[in-house]
Amino acid sequence: MELEEPTSMDGTQGVFPAISEVTNRSDEDHGGRSRFKFRSGREEALDEVELERKRLEIELSGDIAGTTSAKSKKMSASEHSLMLFKRKLRNRQSASKSRRKHQAMMRSVQQDVDQLSTQYESVLRKCEEFKALNAQLNVENMTLHNEGVLLRTQLAQMM
Repeated sequence: MELEEPTSMDGTQGVFPAISEVTNRSDEDHGGRSRFKFRSGREEALDEVELERKRLEIELSGDIAGTTSAKSKKMSASEHSLMLFKRKLRNRQSASKSRRKHQAMMRSVQQDVDQLSTQYESVLRKCEEFKALNAQLNVENMTLHNEGVLLRTQLAQMM
């Protein structure tokens, strides 16, 4: 399998900035001392190939455990770059997991909404049926009440 390497901003080949870019950081960032050693172009190319090989191994093996801040300060440029790459992989996995959880939650909420909508429509139909039955019973009640009044008046006239 052949990988196509993108070019960095300065035109060099590689997935991450060349190590020389990393070594050009100001010394003030590190308390007046430089964390990185200057290397020749050939050494940088070899380190970059080795780093790319390690990255592919990590992707395939799944070993993306993090490192502590103290350890990261003692790392070489290539190890530091690898550490950052691992962090990116962990972040991507975490984001993917979060998206899956969110989608599952949204599906669950949508199912609940569908179920509640169906239940609401059922209750609404029953309510309409009870309203119609109530109206019918009110008419029947008025008829019976009027009949009772009529019978009482007829009874009172007979006596």
